[in-house]
Amino acid sequence: MGKYVIKQTSNGGYVFNLVASNGEVIGTSQTYRSLSSAKGGIGSVQRNVHADIEDQTTQHWEPLPRHPKWELYVDSAGEFRFRLKAMNGEVVLASEGYKAKTSAKNGIDSVRRNAESDIFVEGKTAYLFCLESIAPYIAENLTQVSRTQVTCSITEDPPLPEQRFGRLRINAASERL
Repeated sequence: MGKYVIKQTSNGGYVFNLVASNGEVIGTSQTYRSLSSAKGGIGSVQRNVHADIEDQTTQHWEPLPRHPKWELYVDSAGEFRFRLKAMNGEVVLASEGYKAKTSAKNGIDSVRRNAESDIFVEGKTAYLFCLESIAPYIAENLTQVSRTQVTCSITEDPPLPEQRFGRLRINAASERL
């Protein structure tokens, strides 16, 4: 699973990247004026990630009538890109340029897989969300992530955007999950 990394810009604003588990940046936010606004942007990505895709790369594409939506388009350099627009029409996440359309579509799929990340990084502090019953075990035993030594503690009120949960119904073709 990926993680959200918030950074402060040179002009005092904040941006976040959604980073896949392999370390690749999947998408980057706009610049926000405050840290709380950037966290709100993360919440917007999480709420809107399953929006429909408006494919602007086809010859006779039709605009989707409403937001939220993904826009798949070709930039001025001829590369394929995507951006996620929230309910208010603002871009909350945008991609790098891709040489192939399938790569840009795979990028959208990767955002969808990683958007509900349980890891949130802010500066040198990271938050890992888990069941309350296993938190003491993790706090006591997690001492290293990759090659980085870490110190864990349990916090009651992490500074993150509001999470929205809903019921999900899935039809599985197999009983093996």
